[in-house]
Amino acid sequence: MRGPEARPLVEIENVRYRYRAAPGWALDGISFQIERGRVLGLVGPNGSGKTTLYRLILGFMRPQRGRVQVAGTAPAAYRKAWGIGYLPEQVRLPGRVRVREFAAFVGHLARLSGSVLSGRVDGLLQTLAIEDEACSYIGTLSHGYRQRVGLLAALLGNPELLLFDEPANGLDPASVAVLRSLLRGLKRQDRTVIVSSHNLLELERVCDEVCILRSGELLGRCSRDEIAGRPDVWVVQLAPGGAAAGNRSVASCAALGGVRLAADEVAFQDEQAARSYAERVTVVGDGVVEAIERRRFDLEYLFHSLLQKERGGRRADA
Repeated sequence: MRGPEARPLVEIENVRYRYRAAPGWALDGISFQIERGRVLGLVGPNGSGKTTLYRLILGFMRPQRGRVQVAGTAPAAYRKAWGIGYLPEQVRLPGRVRVREFAAFVGHLARLSGSVLSGRVDGLLQTLAIEDEACSYIGTLSHGYRQRVGLLAALLGNPELLLFDEPANGLDPASVAVLRSLLRGLKRQDRTVIVSSHNLLELERVCDEVCILRSGELLGRCSRDEIAGRPDVWVVQLAPGGAAAGNRSVASCAALGGVRLAADEVAFQDEQAARSYAERVTVVGDGVVEAIERRRFDLEYLFHSLLQKERGGRRADA
C-alpha cells in the first residue's frame, strides 16, 4: 500500500517534545527527511529520543513545536489510510493464541481476507522461518520466535513505511540473521524502514544511512558509503586495569584528537598520534599498552566521536 509520492516520505521539521513531568525536552529541535526506499538507522544512548520520535511519526502524539508529516499529510491520517508497520521495543503478544490465528486476526484488522490473507500469512511465515511454529501457542515460543511473530504482524498489511524499535534486542544469532535478511528484502522491495538498535555493527551492515541522537538532539547523519570512504583509524589497546581514565591520559587523548571507544581502547585518525598517545600513557604510568591496531573507520568510531565532541561543546559552554 502506498501513499502520494511527490515528496520525501517522512519530514521532520524543528520538532520539539517534552513529557509533562520531565525536566528537559525529549526532542529538541530535530529536523531531517527520509526518502522513499531507504533503510535509516537511529543510534543513540537510552533517553536520546528515539522512541518519542517513533510515536510522533506514528501519529500517537503530536509535536509541541515544529512539524511531522508522512507523505505530505498528518501521521495519524496517513496511518489510517495506508497503514504503518510498527514493532515496539517491548513486544506484547497474546500467549494463549496460536501463531496462525493471531496472524489471521491482525490480517483482518488490515482489511485482508480470503486467499489474499492466507497467501500473505504463508509467505511471511516462510520469510521469517517460523512456518514450523504456525500452530504453536505464542506463549510457548522463545523470545526470538515471539519477536518474529511481532515482525509478521508489522509486515502483514504490506505497508510502505515500517518502524522497528530495537528489533534485535536479546535475539539469538539465528534470529538476527533472519532480521538482517528481512531488512535487505524490504529494501529490494523499495520499502522505507526506520530501525533503532544499540548493535552498531548490524546497523552498519543493513542501513543506507544513520542518524545519531543524544539528549533529544540530532548530532549527525552519515551514509554507509560515506563511512566506507573514510580513512582507517588507529586504536591503542590497553591491558585490563589500564583504563586510560587518569587526568593526564584524558588530557593527552584530547590533545591528540583521540576518541575513547571503551575504557581500554582509544582511537586516532593517524598512526603517529596513536603512537604518541601510547608513549605518553606508558611514561606517566597510566596504563600498559598491549597493541596498536589499524582498523577501518566504522559507525562505532563515528558514534563515539560525535558524542565526545558534543560533550566537549557542552563543557565549553558551561
